[in-house]
Amino acid sequence: EMIKEPVITWIGGDYKIKVLYQSRILNIPADTFTLTKTHNQDKMIAISDKGELVIERLKDLGKFSVQSDALNIVKNFGLKSTLVFSETLGYDFDYLVMITNKNTLKKIDKELLLSFRKFPTIVMGLAEGEKIIKVLPIKDNNKIWVITQWGRILIFDHAGLRPMGKTAAWVKAIDLQEGDKVADIFSYSDEPFIFIHDDQNWKLVSVEDLYEQKRGPMKRAQAWVICAEPKPTHPLRGAIAIVEWAVNLMMENGRIDLYDSNKMDLCMPEDDLTKITN
Repeated sequence: EMIKEPVITWIGGDYKIKVLYQSRILNIPADTFTLTKTHNQDKMIAISDKGELVIERLKDLGKFSVQSDALNIVKNFGLKSTLVFSETLGYDFDYLVMITNKNTLKKIDKELLLSFRKFPTIVMGLAEGEKIIKVLPIKDNNKIWVITQWGRILIFDHAGLRPMGKTAAWVKAIDLQEGDKVADIFSYSDEPFIFIHDDQNWKLVSVEDLYEQKRGPMKRAQAWVICAEPKPTHPLRGAIAIVEWAVNLMMENGRIDLYDSNKMDLCMPEDDLTKITN
C-alpha cells in the first residue's frame, strides 16, 4: 500500500488529470498542459475558483492510459465551481499565491496545506461575486508580477507578502485605474523575456526594456504601463516569463495553445500587440 511506484501525471484542459503507470509517453496528446514524473504516493492538489481545496494521493485516483478519459476533479469530489489549479505536491514550490477578480492576493505555505485532513475545504474566503482567477506556485527566490487588463504591471518580491492562515484575510494586489481589472499573476526568476497576450493577440517584451522604462522609485501597488493604448480593444488576459522556447498556455475555455517564441519579433513595452498563429 505504501510502496512507491513511478508514475507520470498528465494534466490537460480544464485541469483534468490522469495518473499513468508507465515510464514514457510515445505520443503526447495535443491537449497536454503539463507532464510530471513522480510516484504514486505523491498527492494531487486542486483548487477551484471559489477557494475549494482538494488533496488526494495519486494512488487513490486510479490508473489511467494515455487514451482513457481523464479524471474530472470537479465531478469526482463534488466541487461547486470551476478548477483554476491542479498539480502534484511533489512539484517544486514553497507557497501558493492566489489572486481574485476583485484585486485581492493571498499567500499560503505548502506545509500548511499538508496539515489539512478533510476535503473539500475552503482556503480563501471570498466576497459575493468574487472568484479566484489564478493560483501561482512559487519558490523562495521568485518575484511576483501582476498584470492588468489595460496593460499595467507590478513587480514585487513575494517575501513582502506574508503567508496567511486558512481563514486569514487577503491584501490588495495592485492600484487600479477606474474600469481596469486584474488579468493575471506570474512568477519571475531572471528570465529575459515576458510573453504577453489577450485571447487573439500577442507580443514578446524584453525584461531589460521594461526596467529601462521605469522612472523613479515605485511605491507598493504602483504599476508600470506596458501597452500603447490606455484601454486596449482586447483586454489583456495574461503573461508569462520565458527563456526562448515554446509557450504552453491554457485559454479561458480550457483549450491548450502552443506558441513558439522564436517565431515572434521582440517588441518594445509600448508597442501594440499583434496577431500571430501557432
